Amino acid sequence: MRRLLIVLSVLALCPVGAGSAHAAGAGGSADQFGEADFTVWTSAPHGIWYVAMADRGVSEGQYPSDDAFVARGTCTRNGRGWECHAAGPIHTMAPTEFQMDPTAASADLSYTAGRYVQRVHWTAVGEAPPPAYWYVDPGSAYAFATVGPSRMARATAHLFGKTLHSKRSDFACLSGAGLRGPGG
Repeated sequence: MRRLLIVLSVLALCPVGAGSAHAAGAGGSADQFGEADFTVWTSAPHGIWYVAMADRGVSEGQYPSDDAFVARGTCTRNGRGWECHAAGPIHTMAPTEFQMDPTAASADLSYTAGRYVQRVHWTAVGEAPPPAYWYVDPGSAYAFATVGPSRMARATAHLFGKTLHSKRSDFACLSGAGLRGPGG
């Protein structure tokens, strides 16, 4: 069984689009990604961390990805912020278990793991970004372009039998399809 260990230190990042590559491995990719985390503080320095991620896509020359990850772990506050750890199995998704709106305005993840039905619903916040974004790092010949948006989101979930809602300190994002290619 494949397992994933996630460690968060203060800030999580949503991919800006799906694909990025060095020029030598440049090619195309299409990807949909959702991430949500929720912290339930049980005391001033300690909390329970719930995290969910879904990634569906394919990159040229690589295997397709249809993976979801839902885990429960711990968070500890320190003088600089907080650190969270969680580990759990990776779930290979069926076609209907992760659905995303083409504009990354919303997405849903739902699958059964053991005795739990794990569910997450994302709703994007704010205005949609432009439909295309290019990034070129001339110093390393690294480039990518997204043809779909990356968006911050709010999330609601039912994970490990607990209903969770995004709060100000929680994190959620959605990312649409991308293309990548050689840089300048």
